Amino acid sequence: MKGLGFVLSGLLAFGGCVAPSAEDVAESARARCATLRDHVVDLRLKDATGIDNDLAAHRAAMLQGLGSAFVEQCVTGMSVAQVTCSLDAADLTVASACLSVSP
Repeated sequence: MKGLGFVLSGLLAFGGCVAPSAEDVAESARARCATLRDHVVDLRLKDATGIDNDLAAHRAAMLQGLGSAFVEQCVTGMSVAQVTCSLDAADLTVASACLSVSP
């Protein structure tokens, strides 16, 4: 019985070490890039003036304008370090500077 417990413990311990599939990695990248798209829109709207009454409409229009093209360009053209840097940025100037961060 002790041997079975040892084997089960080993399987459980190493079960979490399975590498993610390419599909999981791609989906994770798409999710990060969609979050970045939302963050860029928020940064653009943060300093916008004269749209207080239509903030939701402007946000929706900007998200639609950037759309899936932004996400796909991010997935194929930005490193994880660049995306992380941009997500941490508090303004568009800093977010734009993140594009020069080495991968």
